[in-house]
Amino acid sequence: MVIFPSSAMLKKIGLLVKERRQDLHMSQVELAKGICTQTTISTLENNGCFSKWELIPEIIKRLDIDVKEIENKSLYRYGERNLRQVELCLLTHKFSKALKLLSKIKKENLDSKDLLARFYCDLGFSQLFMDGSLDDVTTSFTTAIYKHTSKNNQMVISWSFLGMAIAYQRLRLQKRSLEYFKLAISKLNISLRNIHKKEDLWVNTQLALAVVVFGFEISEHQLVQKECDLVMNILRCNYSYYCLKDFYYVKGISLKAENKEEAAEKLFMQSNGLCCLRSSNNVQKLLKINQYDVVKQ
Repeated sequence: MVIFPSSAMLKKIGLLVKERRQDLHMSQVELAKGICTQTTISTLENNGCFSKWELIPEIIKRLDIDVKEIENKSLYRYGERNLRQVELCLLTHKFSKALKLLSKIKKENLDSKDLLARFYCDLGFSQLFMDGSLDDVTTSFTTAIYKHTSKNNQMVISWSFLGMAIAYQRLRLQKRSLEYFKLAISKLNISLRNIHKKEDLWVNTQLALAVVVFGFEISEHQLVQKECDLVMNILRCNYSYYCLKDFYYVKGISLKAENKEEAAEKLFMQSNGLCCLRSSNNVQKLLKINQYDVVKQ
């Protein structure tokens, strides 16, 4: 086994050693006996200035730690870290940068179905908004949905279905586009029902905003209004104003498109009343992007 002396790897090993030692009801003195001093074990476990890397194989052998536990956790961190960077670029509409970051990721180091699904979903959107081949785009999304995504990650499936809907809309296959749009809403709603922490709420809200903006563009106003009501209710129940003004606005322009001027104006007033609050995305930017006015950075 080769251990590389990086601070990230050291921290992960130290935590793993501490957890396994405590599970075995072993003291630091007992673990150190015949290998090193108790102080050395304490330094390793507490992320101190540890430099005796030659001792690591003996320590993990005494604790019966499988080397793959260390390798797999470090690979997961590798995938999670890199995909988060890609997804931040996508959310800020830096599609060219996202594509470059994806090209540097080694797929063989993505050791879970969910990480691979995210990779292909992110690749699909990067290709979609960088004028890539629509055949390549649909292949990426299909790979994410049917080859790698687990049933627990409904949000990635929903993003992928939304990507398929946009791709087929560009091909002017309206019926297919609508089918995938409805699938995206279905999977989104499953994901919305399984929100357990604030981060889940934020990422689902970002997805929901993208879904309703696209729904407005293809004139599915009833679906848009229903979804806006659902998300706004969830945000209020969680005492969150995150993107709330955007959902008021999208529902308003959807009602206005149906000539329901009075109801729309009330929603615009509510949206304007929240203009000082944080918003993840500008609706107008999303509308422009779907109309192929791509920000290439």
